[in-house]
Amino acid sequence: SNRMMTKVNAVLAFFCALLAVTLSGTALSSDSAQMDQARAQFASAFNDRNWDTVATLFAPDAVFHRANGDTIYTGPEQIVARFKDTIAGAWNVQFTHLDNTGSVSGTGDDTRTVDTGLFAVTAGPDSDACYAGFYAITWSKDMKILVLGWQDVLTDMSACQ
Repeated sequence: SNRMMTKVNAVLAFFCALLAVTLSGTALSSDSAQMDQARAQFASAFNDRNWDTVATLFAPDAVFHRANGDTIYTGPEQIVARFKDTIAGAWNVQFTHLDNTGSVSGTGDDTRTVDTGLFAVTAGPDSDACYAGFYAITWSKDMKILVLGWQDVLTDMSACQ
Protein backbone atom coordinates (compact mmCIF):
# COMPACT_ATOMS: atom_id res chain seq x y z
CA SER A 1 0.00 0.00 0.00
CA ASN A 2 1.06 3.63 -0.42
CA ARG A 3 1.10 4.14 3.33
CA MET A 4 3.45 1.18 3.80
CA MET A 5 5.78 2.42 1.05
CA THR A 6 5.82 5.90 2.59
CA LYS A 7 6.95 4.39 5.90
CA VAL A 8 9.59 2.24 4.19
CA ASN A 9 10.86 5.23 2.21
CA ALA A 10 11.01 7.35 5.37
CA VAL A 11 13.03 4.64 7.10
CA LEU A 12 15.39 4.30 4.16
CA ALA A 13 15.87 8.07 4.12
CA PHE A 14 16.61 8.01 7.86
CA PHE A 15 19.26 5.33 7.48
CA CYS A 16 20.82 7.04 4.46
CA ALA A 17 21.08 10.23 6.50
CA LEU A 18 22.53 8.26 9.41
CA LEU A 19 25.07 6.71 7.07
CA ALA A 20 26.08 10.09 5.66
CA VAL A 21 26.50 11.61 9.12
CA THR A 22 28.30 8.59 10.56
CA LEU A 23 30.98 8.50 7.89
CA SER A 24 32.05 11.61 6.11
CA GLY A 25 34.92 10.96 3.73
CA THR A 26 34.42 7.33 2.81
CA ALA A 27 35.93 4.63 0.65
CA LEU A 28 34.66 1.25 -0.42
CA SER A 29 35.15 -1.39 2.23
CA SER A 30 37.89 -3.95 1.89
CA ASP A 31 36.69 -5.78 4.99
CA SER A 32 33.60 -7.36 3.46
CA ALA A 33 34.64 -10.96 4.22
CA GLN A 34 35.23 -10.09 7.88
CA MET A 35 31.93 -8.23 8.01
CA ASP A 36 30.07 -11.12 6.40
CA GLN A 37 31.56 -13.49 8.96
CA ALA A 38 30.78 -11.21 11.91
CA ARG A 39 27.21 -10.60 10.68
CA ALA A 40 26.65 -14.34 10.24
CA GLN A 41 28.06 -14.98 13.72
CA PHE A 42 25.64 -12.41 15.16
CA ALA A 43 22.59 -13.96 13.46
CA SER A 44 23.63 -17.49 14.41
CA ALA A 45 24.34 -16.64 18.06
CA PHE A 46 21.07 -14.67 18.26
CA ASN A 47 19.04 -17.53 16.78
CA ASP A 48 20.78 -20.05 19.07
CA ARG A 49 20.10 -17.74 22.06
CA ASN A 50 23.82 -17.76 22.84
CA TRP A 51 23.74 -14.45 24.68
CA ASP A 52 27.36 -14.60 25.88
CA THR A 53 28.54 -14.76 22.27
CA VAL A 54 26.11 -12.02 21.22
CA ALA A 55 27.48 -9.78 23.99
CA THR A 56 31.08 -10.26 22.82
CA LEU A 57 30.16 -8.95 19.37
CA PHE A 58 29.29 -5.50 20.76
CA ALA A 59 31.77 -2.80 21.74
CA PRO A 60 31.55 -1.67 25.39
CA ASP A 61 29.90 1.62 24.31
CA ALA A 62 27.67 0.08 21.61
CA VAL A 63 24.21 1.44 20.86
CA PHE A 64 21.09 -0.41 19.63
CA HIS A 65 17.92 1.27 18.41
CA ARG A 66 14.87 0.06 16.51
CA ALA A 67 13.80 2.95 14.31
CA ASN A 68 10.17 2.23 15.17
CA GLY A 69 10.99 2.00 18.88
CA ASP A 70 11.32 4.72 21.47
CA THR A 71 14.29 3.51 23.52
CA ILE A 72 18.02 3.50 22.81
CA TYR A 73 19.98 0.71 24.50
CA THR A 74 23.64 1.21 25.35
CA GLY A 75 26.34 -1.31 26.13
CA PRO A 76 26.29 -5.06 25.60
CA GLU A 77 24.44 -5.74 28.87
CA GLN A 78 21.44 -3.52 28.06
CA ILE A 79 21.37 -4.61 24.42
CA VAL A 80 21.48 -8.32 25.22
CA ALA A 81 18.85 -7.86 27.94
CA ARG A 82 16.53 -6.27 25.34
CA PHE A 83 17.18 -9.10 22.90
CA LYS A 84 16.81 -11.81 25.52
CA ASP A 85 13.71 -10.54 27.33
CA THR A 86 11.61 -9.05 24.58
CA ILE A 87 12.83 -9.51 21.04
CA ALA A 88 13.84 -13.16 21.40
CA GLY A 89 11.84 -13.93 24.54
CA ALA A 90 8.36 -12.45 24.25
CA TRP A 91 8.38 -12.09 20.46
CA ASN A 92 10.35 -15.29 19.63
CA VAL A 93 12.27 -13.55 16.83
CA GLN A 94 14.53 -15.67 14.58
CA PHE A 95 16.59 -14.23 11.72
CA THR A 96 15.89 -15.90 8.38
CA HIS A 97 17.91 -13.42 6.28
CA LEU A 98 20.54 -10.82 7.18
CA ASP A 99 21.87 -9.74 3.80
CA ASN A 100 24.37 -6.97 3.09
CA THR A 101 23.44 -4.55 0.32
CA GLY A 102 26.36 -2.16 0.71
CA SER A 103 29.10 -0.85 2.94
CA VAL A 104 31.45 2.09 3.26
CA SER A 105 34.60 2.48 5.32
CA GLY A 106 36.13 5.51 6.91
CA THR A 107 39.46 6.86 5.76
CA GLY A 108 42.47 8.11 7.66
CA ASP A 109 41.85 7.99 11.40
CA ASP A 110 38.23 6.93 10.89
CA THR A 111 38.40 3.13 10.94
CA ARG A 112 34.67 2.46 11.17
CA THR A 113 32.72 0.60 8.51
CA VAL A 114 28.99 0.97 8.00
CA ASP A 115 27.24 -2.14 6.72
CA THR A 116 23.70 -1.78 5.41
CA GLY A 117 21.24 -4.34 4.20
CA LEU A 118 17.95 -6.11 4.34
CA PHE A 119 16.74 -8.65 6.85
CA ALA A 120 13.76 -10.82 7.62
CA VAL A 121 12.72 -12.46 10.88
CA THR A 122 10.01 -14.82 11.95
CA ALA A 123 8.15 -13.98 15.14
CA GLY A 124 5.32 -15.20 17.32
CA PRO A 125 4.86 -18.28 19.49
CA ASP A 126 4.67 -20.53 16.43
CA SER A 127 6.98 -18.42 14.24
CA ASP A 128 3.93 -17.68 12.12
CA ALA A 129 4.59 -14.01 11.41
CA CYS A 130 7.25 -12.46 9.19
CA TYR A 131 8.81 -9.03 9.57
CA ALA A 132 11.20 -7.61 7.00
CA GLY A 133 13.21 -4.46 7.03
CA PHE A 134 16.43 -2.53 6.69
CA TYR A 135 19.42 -2.56 9.02
CA ALA A 136 22.56 -0.48 9.49
CA ILE A 137 25.53 -1.69 11.54
CA THR A 138 28.57 0.44 12.29
CA TRP A 139 31.56 -1.84 12.89
CA SER A 140 34.83 -0.94 14.59
CA LYS A 141 38.13 -1.90 12.95
CA ASP A 142 38.20 -5.07 15.10
CA MET A 143 34.66 -5.99 13.94
CA LYS A 144 32.81 -5.05 17.12
CA ILE A 145 29.35 -3.57 16.69
CA LEU A 146 29.36 0.13 17.59
CA VAL A 147 25.84 0.99 16.39
CA LEU A 148 23.03 -1.36 15.37
CA GLY A 149 19.80 0.08 14.07
CA TRP A 150 16.90 -1.48 12.24
CA GLN A 151 13.38 -0.87 11.07
CA ASP A 152 10.95 -3.66 10.30
CA VAL A 153 7.37 -4.05 9.13
CA LEU A 154 4.97 -6.98 9.14
CA THR A 155 4.96 -8.63 5.74
CA ASP A 156 3.96 -11.82 3.93
CA MET A 157 5.48 -15.09 5.21
CA SER A 158 7.10 -15.65 1.82
CA ALA A 159 9.67 -12.95 2.68
CA CYS A 160 10.98 -15.19 5.46
CA GLN A 161 11.60 -18.20 3.26
